[in-house]
Amino acid sequence: CELGKGAFVNHECIDDFDLVVIGDRSVVSGFVNPADVSVGVLSLTPITIGSDCSLADDCLVEMGCVVEDEVHVHPRTLVTKGVTLASRSSWHGKPAQESVRPQLDFELGVVVDDSAVDFVERSQHMNVTSSNSPAGTEKSNVKISFAMTQYLTLFVVSPYMSALEFTVAYLTGKAIYDSFGWIGLSALVWIPTTASMLLASLVTVFSKKALLGVVKPGMWPLFGSFHRRKYVVDHLVEAHLLVWNDIATATGSPFAWGVSPVVHHFLWNVLGGEVGRNTVLPGQMPWTGYDLVNIGDFNLWGGGSTCLPWSIEKDYLVARSIRTDNNCYIG
Repeated sequence: CELGKGAFVNHECIDDFDLVVIGDRSVVSGFVNPADVSVGVLSLTPITIGSDCSLADDCLVEMGCVVEDEVHVHPRTLVTKGVTLASRSSWHGKPAQESVRPQLDFELGVVVDDSAVDFVERSQHMNVTSSNSPAGTEKSNVKISFAMTQYLTLFVVSPYMSALEFTVAYLTGKAIYDSFGWIGLSALVWIPTTASMLLASLVTVFSKKALLGVVKPGMWPLFGSFHRRKYVVDHLVEAHLLVWNDIATATGSPFAWGVSPVVHHFLWNVLGGEVGRNTVLPGQMPWTGYDLVNIGDFNLWGGGSTCLPWSIEKDYLVARSIRTDNNCYIG
């Protein structure tokens, strides 16, 4: 993949990297697919994405498309084969249709972060956005700060956290072995993994409360302070809490949320979400929805269902709340 300077890409959403070109400072969160199979024939056509573009979550850009500079593609938009999106335009729908203006409208009463308001007010007074302009320099500095947050999280915070978790598991297992021997440890191997899962849960919940507080619908500058804090908490959830839950489930722990719906709902609630009584949720429901997800009583969510309260639109991280009433079935 030919990746421009300062570009941000969700690598899981791109097939055939050699056929994709992405310009400077573009954000690609949607799916980019330069391949197509029709009547048993595989076709490959390059896709070009210009500079300062934003492809939001769950949009799909098909083979042969050209996305010119400063284009915004809204969530769940389908850009069909061979289409060219003109520069400084916004697109939505299936198939993609040009929007009159960027659709970043929110319902009356939605809370917008103060930093986002300040960001918008300052950007309205800037007529240039090149990398040498104040706005371009500010964006570059913000992305550097985000990259540093990623580095510190992945190579400092996460390794120390993992070392602490494995130490707790080792000491707990050693205590069981000293008391009951190998037979006892074999029968009670779920206790060390549960202890580490409990530690990961406590650290994750505390970090969420301290760094994010109560998450409300709104919009924040991409790579800004809130985005950086959210990245840290998301990593703790996905790389520690969920991983140790899987290990605890594999060792037969009765306290793993994969085994106990009660624990599942409890952890979901302490992370800010709301799950009603006698509700069944699939395993792939995003734990990073936090306070934005409210699910009623007696709900049944099918195995392939999920909810996505977060999206990237233009230069903003956008959060919208999701709520279901009681007695709902989602296939």
